[in-house]
Amino acid sequence: MANRVQLSSAQEAEKYVLHMIENGEIYASINQKDGMVSFHDNPEKYNNPAMLHKIDQEMLKCIELDEKLKSMDQEITVNPQFVQKSMGSQDDDVGSKTSSYS
Repeated sequence: MANRVQLSSAQEAEKYVLHMIENGEIYASINQKDGMVSFHDNPEKYNNPAMLHKIDQEMLKCIELDEKLKSMDQEITVNPQFVQKSMGSQDDDVGSKTSSYS
């Protein structure tokens, strides 16, 4: 595995895998005797109130972010400087098209 991910040694690869296991990024066990990693399914069943609450909170954050992005987009499209620059770039496009047809 170390060679495949361009690490210098098996010990370095083991360190990375162990760190990922500890952080809950992956579910696996390391057999040091054989030098093998066994990957496991996520034990979370997503069927308890705490997990549903967490998912709900994450969805609310996504909705808030979407609303903020829409608001920022609206502010930009009515900004006089943006409108002027975008109209100027359209004029440049039209000018280059007409000159290429001449």
